[in-house]
Amino acid sequence: MLDDRNSLIYKLIENKNATQLSEIVNFFQMPRDKLTDKIKAKVKPLWKVLVEIVSQNIENPKCQKVISELSKWLSLIDEIDDETLEWLKLSAKYMEGFPIDTSFFVEYLLKHAPTEPEKVGEIYLKMLHSDVYPDYKKEDRVSIVQILYDKGQKGLADRICNMYGAEGYDFLREIYEKHKGDKYE
Repeated sequence: MLDDRNSLIYKLIENKNATQLSEIVNFFQMPRDKLTDKIKAKVKPLWKVLVEIVSQNIENPKCQKVISELSKWLSLIDEIDDETLEWLKLSAKYMEGFPIDTSFFVEYLLKHAPTEPEKVGEIYLKMLHSDVYPDYKKEDRVSIVQILYDKGQKGLADRICNMYGAEGYDFLREIYEKHKGDKYE
């Protein structure tokens, strides 16, 4: 795909047109439940190339939109490694200007929370610091915070609770109070 100079994806990437790059992101996202392992293996290299291209012109709102949309690819990977962590934090930084369906993003974060709680907490905080406060599927947001507490990420969980509270959202108050006396690990 990226090695074949005659492939359509290669040509679209070579054009560096943000609208076309956005279409690539959405193309891979659409059949997320039906991707073969062969295609899944190509997601991360493609993700890296797209981040590199749009980061060169990150002041451009169209490039910021592509970065934001790449957050959808969290559903396409089995593990958040250090590289994808940085890409997802970058995506979270630009979500405010280009609202994606954050309920799905929270759902994707929840899927990773049991095995990668610290990374999920970092991404979630980056999203909140960018003034993106998902407000749909309360149970998913509560579950993420509970998992963070259960997995020894009290500091991250407390910060998420406090940031929501500072914005007038009190749905995490009970869980925060329950863990208030817990010590940091």
